[in-house]
Parts: sequence; C-alpha cells; structure tokens
Amino acid sequence: MKHFSFLRFLTLLCFLATSTTAWSQIKLGDNPKTISPYALLELSSTDQGLVIPRMTAAQRDAAFDQDTPVGTLIFNTDDNALQYYYEMTDPVSSRVTRQWQSASNQVPTSAITTAEELAETASSGTLFYDTATR
Repeated sequence: MKHFSFLRFLTLLCFLATSTTAWSQIKLGDNPKTISPYALLELSSTDQGLVIPRMTAAQRDAAFDQDTPVGTLIFNTDDNALQYYYEMTDPVSSRVTRQWQSASNQVPTSAITTAEELAETASSGTLFYDTATR
C-alpha cells in the first residue's frame, strides 16, 4: 500500500482551491472573436433566433415559487405572450409583491400625461389614485 503524504495532500488542496474561479464571456454565432465588453453572453445570427422555455401557466406555477429570481423569462403558451418575473414595492405600505407579468401588458409611464390617458390605459381590477384632484 502506497503512503500518501500530508504535503502532497496540502499541495493538491491548494491547487484545487485556487483553480475554481474563472472569468469568461461567451459568444455564439457570427464572428465569435468580437464580443461586447458589456456582455456576459452574446448571441448573433442573421438567420436564427433565441428560443426561451415555453410552458403553460400551470406548468409555470408548478416549476417556480416565490424564490424565483426577478427577471426570469418564459413564453406562456396559454396567453401566447412573453412573461417575466418581477418585484414591485408599494410606495404607501412598502409591501413587496412578486409576480409574473406579460411583456405585452406594460404601459410606459412616460407615455401617460393626463388622468384621462391614465384611465384609458387602465386594465380591469387596477386601482389608480389621481394626485391632481386631492
């Protein structure tokens, strides 16, 4: 039986501990040697697209819970819409709500200039408070 020395074990342990950290960027597609310095992952193609996970609302709800990272993307096949998981804090109660939002349901706040426009963009079940008519 061979004797394994403590010094060899310590050297191996130090080597493994220092070699686990890696920094990289990944580019898939055309011209892989040119990548944006701001990209962790860059995809480029002139004839293909990115396909994200497709699932029904029931499959989504079974797969994800409240610990789902904000920004998670799926394509909901029930609603035929891209959805993302987001977090919103109520400015009055400071209550945090985490839920799925369809990208097509977003109304840019910069596009709303009057209370009438706000009322026209409201969806069923949404409560708005008009600060101009206190």
